[in-house]
Amino acid sequence: MNIKRSVRGAARASRTIARNAATRLAHGGNFSDEDTKRFPVELPVWRPKNGPVTTLMRWTMTEWCNFNCPYCYQVHDRRAAVGGGLTNHCFDNFPVEKWMHQFEHHFSKKKLALILTGGEPMLDSKNMNVFLNFLGAAPWCTSIRIDTNASWVPSKFKDVDRRKITLNCSFHPTQIKEEIYFRNLAAIKDAGFAIGFVNYVYSRDQKAEFHRIRDRVESLGLLVNASPEFDERKTFTEEEVDEIKGDIIESDYLHRLSIVSPKGRTCLYPTLSYEMRQSGYLRVGCMPSMSGSFFDPALPFFGNRSATCPYTVCSCLDKYSFLEGFGRNDTTDPFNIYCGKLRDLSVARRANESASG
Repeated sequence: MNIKRSVRGAARASRTIARNAATRLAHGGNFSDEDTKRFPVELPVWRPKNGPVTTLMRWTMTEWCNFNCPYCYQVHDRRAAVGGGLTNHCFDNFPVEKWMHQFEHHFSKKKLALILTGGEPMLDSKNMNVFLNFLGAAPWCTSIRIDTNASWVPSKFKDVDRRKITLNCSFHPTQIKEEIYFRNLAAIKDAGFAIGFVNYVYSRDQKAEFHRIRDRVESLGLLVNASPEFDERKTFTEEEVDEIKGDIIESDYLHRLSIVSPKGRTCLYPTLSYEMRQSGYLRVGCMPSMSGSFFDPALPFFGNRSATCPYTVCSCLDKYSFLEGFGRNDTTDPFNIYCGKLRDLSVARRANESASG
C-alpha cells in the first residue's frame, strides 16, 4: 500500500511540475496592464515588483472538534478516515516536524499569511505549541489567524509566541453555556491573545439573543461579528436583512447574505491563495482543477493573472474582498483589515445610539 501511494505521489508531483512549467510559460511574466488597473490597491502589496510575494493560505488542519453544532457538516471524530490511510487530524497524519519542514521549503523565500481553521485547531495543545512557536520565529510568516470556539485553557499555551496571532472566537450557544464561554473569553484575553472579534452565528433560533450578547462582548472591549447561518441566509426576508445589516459592513453583507453574486467578476484570490486539508491535499484558491499535495516538491501555480469567478455565492471575507472594485486589502492581513472596518461600524452605531437617547 505504501509503495502504491509513493508511486501515485511521484506521478502526481511530476504532473504538477509539468503543469507549473506550462503555466509559467503562459502566465509567468508580469501582470497585464488590465490587471494592474483593476487591482491598484492589492497588487503592490501582495505582488510587489521589488520584494517577496505574499501567499494567503487557508488550512483546514483538522475536523476534530469538541462541539457538534447542528449547522456544521464536518465529521468531528479525530480518528475518522479521510482516505489513503489518513485521518481527520493533520498531526496524526504526519508529525509536526514534517509539516514545519514543508512550510519552510515552500515559503522561506516568500511571505505567508496563514489561516488555521477546523474543527477546533487548539485541541491538540502539544503539537500546536510547537507549530505556533515555529511560525512565530519564522521571518517569512507575517500573520496567523486562528478560528476557534474558545473552549480551551490558555495556560496550556502560556509559552506560545502570540505576536502574529489573531483569534476569531466563535460563540455557539447550543454547545456551551454562556457564563462558561465568557469566562473562557476573558481568560484568553487576559493571557495576552489578540481577539479580532467574537463570531456570532446568526440563525433564526439565535437571533433574538444577538443584541444582548453583542452588548456583553463589547463591554469587554471586544467586537462582535454577525455571521448569518449559511443555509438560512439565502432565505432571509427583507425584514430579516434589515434587522442584521446594521451590524455588518455594507460591502460585506451584500455578499454574505447572497444579495449579490460574484459570478463572472474578476478576482485576484486564486492568484494569491491556497486552500489545504488536514491530509496535505491542496488546491489553488477556488480552483479544484489546480491541485496537488503540500508534500510535493512544488505547489500548483496559477500564474500572474486574475481569474473570472465561476461561483454564484461567495461569503468568505478572505475571498470576496479580492474581487475587482473592493479595493480593501492594502495589507497582507485581510482579517485585521476587516476587524478595523467592524470597529469603525461599532463606534458609529454606539454614537448614533447615544445621540438618539
